[in-house]
Amino acid sequence: MARRSVDRRKVLTALAATPAGAAVASGAAAQARTSWDLEVDFVSLGGGVGGLSGAIAAHEAGLQALVVEKSAKMGGVAALSLGQLWVAGNHVAEREGIKDDWKKGLDYVRWMGGGYSHEHLAETLCRNAPDVIRWFEEKARVKWIVYKDYPDYFYPMGTGSVASGRYLEVAPIAASELGGWAAKTRKGRQATLTNEETHAAGAAALSRARQAGDVRTMGAGLGAYLTRACLDRNIPLMTDAVTEELVRDGDRVVGLVVRQGGRTLRIRARRGVLIAVSGYDWTPAFTHSYDVRPGSGTLTHPAIAGDHLRLAGSLGAQVLSISARPQWVGLNFRSGQTDDEGAPIYRSISTRNPFIIMVNRHGRRFCDESWGPSYVGALSHTDITAPGVANQPFWAVFDAAHQQRFPMHRSATDPLMPEGVLQANTLAELARLAGIDADGLVAQVAEFNRHAAKGEDPAFGRGTRPQGRANGDPTHKPNPNLGPLTEAPFYAVKLEAASIGIPTAGLVGDVDARVLDWNDRPIPGLYVAGNSMAMLDLGIGYNSGLGNTRGMVFGYLAAGHAKGSA
Repeated sequence: MARRSVDRRKVLTALAATPAGAAVASGAAAQARTSWDLEVDFVSLGGGVGGLSGAIAAHEAGLQALVVEKSAKMGGVAALSLGQLWVAGNHVAEREGIKDDWKKGLDYVRWMGGGYSHEHLAETLCRNAPDVIRWFEEKARVKWIVYKDYPDYFYPMGTGSVASGRYLEVAPIAASELGGWAAKTRKGRQATLTNEETHAAGAAALSRARQAGDVRTMGAGLGAYLTRACLDRNIPLMTDAVTEELVRDGDRVVGLVVRQGGRTLRIRARRGVLIAVSGYDWTPAFTHSYDVRPGSGTLTHPAIAGDHLRLAGSLGAQVLSISARPQWVGLNFRSGQTDDEGAPIYRSISTRNPFIIMVNRHGRRFCDESWGPSYVGALSHTDITAPGVANQPFWAVFDAAHQQRFPMHRSATDPLMPEGVLQANTLAELARLAGIDADGLVAQVAEFNRHAAKGEDPAFGRGTRPQGRANGDPTHKPNPNLGPLTEAPFYAVKLEAASIGIPTAGLVGDVDARVLDWNDRPIPGLYVAGNSMAMLDLGIGYNSGLGNTRGMVFGYLAAGHAKGSA
């Protein structure tokens, strides 16, 4: 079947011809009376990894594709991330001489799932991922590189885990390759180095040079590659376009109603609609219901408001979450500023380095601060002695040795500490300023210091896990993650469990990425990918890169199924 492209001018012409405030026939019964402003085969809702991947795959399958993005920019939540994909048995690592296979990766995903992952979905993800990333390399000019010598989160204790080769990211890409879309593709925050380059000598100078030339890496680079692939194919990209409802004919989803610039546009999707709009971070009713995050902080942009739950839920779509699944978060504090999309700008602090700990309101440590799975899980614990979350609120506490080695200055030219960082000459005084139990903090630091001076942490094993050690300070001996807090002044900053866009709940999908209803039956013409899809494939587990991998794999599978649908 020959590929058919939709001229972007046709979209604009259809939009211009639709008067502002035009009435829209709504619901299945009104479908016969609905006239379409635009007809295509496949519509991706969401301009992130899942939506863009689905549109590219649909085009290559011979379908007319269209991307509808709610915000002003392409790239989605992934553009703000480290941009990794986790793919066991991938050909890129094999080129580097690293041997692995997807079945071993499936063993690892099963192990991480803790008995909660759904076997058919986990196998679909792991089996297809190597072929899908190879396909995007060959068809969409995505240049993959391996983030070498970086272990799986649970290596070596996890069944099927490996020390290196499963983390992929894109090679740097110049924004000039996007033409006028460079300004409309999400750039991320200082995404100028690959993950591996951040540890290399001369990283700062390289980052400045890349920033001057608008060369993008990590998640911003991934978004740029996929946006470029859509532009190569003349796939129309609609931004600032809010989807108000999905339209059905009988049980089948046949189109959608989009509002853009005060006008209403009725778009027919002959083969299907893919929902890939990420999570629900900006809708407090959803975050308070599904996640254990009292502050509901997020690193995402305001468009991430749970539109998938609203749109598909009204059609009877099944929404589920794994009850034991923690909310994956970053450790950050607010800068008091917002970006150009209105999202709060956070500053991050690395608790993987020596001379720093995290404590709760009792002044007690609660996790291995150097290892994501440890603090993510601990921040979801409830308090059995009083209603509430046991380890929130929480603080990072560090000393002058940490400040000298890993300075927290606002910038290289501004010696002042960021807003919110407290300072005192004693730990007891610091605790009182922060609202932490002073006796608890003093006792905790004394206990921690006795062991940290020897490079040990019998309480939580900090510095014993390869994934944590890989992120510490390799020059600090005997343990790259541990150092005592002994030098005044002492500092504390209240942290926020800010979502990184990986939600706990989502729409239930099958192995073809079809959305299922409450009777486990597919809703014809409706697909889901990425963070909009319930993480039943992963169970209670997670490993960096799986969010992007799920988006790409299930977006690809959705397009393939839509190709064969009537």
